[in-house]
Amino acid sequence: MQKVIIVDDNITTAEGIRESIDWESVNATVLDIFSNGNDALAMLQKRDIDLIISDVNMPDLNGIDFAKLAIDIQTHVKVIFISAYSEFEYVKEAIRLDVCDYVEKPINYSYLLEVIEKTLQRVKDDRKIIDDLKKNRFDLIQKYLLDLIHSTPDYGQHFLLEQGKYLNITLDENFYLCTVIGLNNVEEIINEFGVERYHIWSLNAIQNIKKYLRDKYLFYYCTSGNRIILILGSTTKFNKHLLHEEFQECYSRLFNENFKLTIGIGSMVDRVWDLAKSYQNAEEALERKFLFGEQIIFDISDMKKEHSSPLINTKEDEDLLIKLVSSRSPGNIYSFFNKLEMKWAENNYSKLAISSYVHLILARLMKFTYDVDIEDKNILGRVNQLILQLNDYTSTEQICNHLSEICIWICEGLQESVDIYHRQLSELVIEYIHSNYHLQDLSVSSIAEHVNLNLSYLGSVFKKYKSTSISKYILEVRMEKAQELLHNTTLKIKDISEKVGYTNQYYFSASFKKYYNLTPSEIRNNNVPL
Repeated sequence: MQKVIIVDDNITTAEGIRESIDWESVNATVLDIFSNGNDALAMLQKRDIDLIISDVNMPDLNGIDFAKLAIDIQTHVKVIFISAYSEFEYVKEAIRLDVCDYVEKPINYSYLLEVIEKTLQRVKDDRKIIDDLKKNRFDLIQKYLLDLIHSTPDYGQHFLLEQGKYLNITLDENFYLCTVIGLNNVEEIINEFGVERYHIWSLNAIQNIKKYLRDKYLFYYCTSGNRIILILGSTTKFNKHLLHEEFQECYSRLFNENFKLTIGIGSMVDRVWDLAKSYQNAEEALERKFLFGEQIIFDISDMKKEHSSPLINTKEDEDLLIKLVSSRSPGNIYSFFNKLEMKWAENNYSKLAISSYVHLILARLMKFTYDVDIEDKNILGRVNQLILQLNDYTSTEQICNHLSEICIWICEGLQESVDIYHRQLSELVIEYIHSNYHLQDLSVSSIAEHVNLNLSYLGSVFKKYKSTSISKYILEVRMEKAQELLHNTTLKIKDISEKVGYTNQYYFSASFKKYYNLTPSEIRNNNVPL
């Protein structure tokens, strides 16, 4: 008989449950009643228990925390909560663990009996799964089916036929089809709930799928990594529309809500020994999640033929991207990668083709950074990270986001490089003016010719850096040198004008007065400090 304990700080309620339920009708017995969760946990350490009926609100240890501790001790144990309607949100966290049910107060004992019967059956199912995991026959069947979907027709006929008979595997249908269910968050589930519970949930889902499909098709399954591989057989050809509806139903109703999954449907074959082709097609269909994101079911028959020449126009895309990076336009860069992602999907590029595409783009970006003399370890680090993680990405969106980040880093590096260049160029102009202010032909044109740059561009760069024009800066330097000579020498004003690059003494004096609002003579005679 299956063993039950009741946990409720209200002993009257607990006794009522024990006395009001026909336990023999469900082949169960109540071992004990506990008024608190801690005493019940002590029992779980000593005795094997199938079902716990517990109140939600209890002192010291509430029902939710008690249930979590209980299933840590005995993985297969199930919990039924007795709760008020207002407490339903409170028990949702425990129900999410897929180990419990709930009954509202006041208790309807007939309904409670139905819930107990259903829950005890689930305990039996879970125990059977755990037992099957420990038996060799399960492993032999798994290996056989994996061999079947990876074998050539000749190998299958010669080496697998007799093994199938020995394992009582019937493979005499007219048509076969492989479907691959990809579990996309296995690591998260194992980290949160543990390995054993992950296996229980996944195998429960498989058993539910089997119950759902076995009246329609021959049904076998095997697992490989995060894949559940279904092998279906039928006497008649598979109906594509019906098959989609059936797998949508499997996804919606038969899987634990914690799973995130994708379903790939392979091609139909008319010989069991050709299942490898159907399996490869199912994997190829499943891979399309990389392109199409959140879609759940992918059928190989819906897939466009892969682009025959996936690298066409790559150079055109590279040239446009370099132009956008050069213009330091983040918005246009993000738009570029959004369009590129859609282009890959529209042309049905494979993951391998996209990988090649990405490597070419990265090579072009790295050449650009070298050409413009950007040395940034962060950029190189992000490029290396993308190359190393490329096969681990699950969508083109992730790849394009990473590429966008690299391009933005290059834009920032380019801006910094341009700023450094502009500063160095402006300092060169300043140095040249201070060395040649005495030359009568010193001008913006002569300086532009000296640095071998366009006059307008040079003037724009200098003004951005110094907040003044080159011609005004020449005037400023000449006037400062002139006033120094006026204060520190006895040179004639005509000679001073020549030393600061003026051929006409009167034009110099007029410029000087306009600049300082005093004539050269007034500054010298009155020794006016400037």
